[in-house]
Amino acid sequence: MFPEQREIRLPDYDGVQPLHLYVTATMAKLRHEYGEEWLIVARGATALALPDIAFALRAQHRRVIGYRIIDGELPAPTPDWPDAQVTYELTDTSLESHANQARLRGWDVIRSDA
Repeated sequence: MFPEQREIRLPDYDGVQPLHLYVTATMAKLRHEYGEEWLIVARGATALALPDIAFALRAQHRRVIGYRIIDGELPAPTPDWPDAQVTYELTDTSLESHANQARLRGWDVIRSDA
């Protein structure tokens, strides 16, 4: 039997709220989500929270199989992140420089119209 995979879209981060409060609130919402393997999706500035979200998910013994950043800012890599494949989805051509940086990090880059 295959593990249940789940796509989890993170709530938008406005950049005003301190990042640690956003992560705490997000993790409180995610605690009721189920699935053995998670694909975490972040749009825009929300991607900056991915290393912290990943750390919190590991603490909860959640298995992340990948991250998808949609037109987002690139979070700084840490020794523990990324811990799974990262795909950068470009829908806004004005963010081409972010896509180029993602390529330099060895991440997959896809273009989309949505």
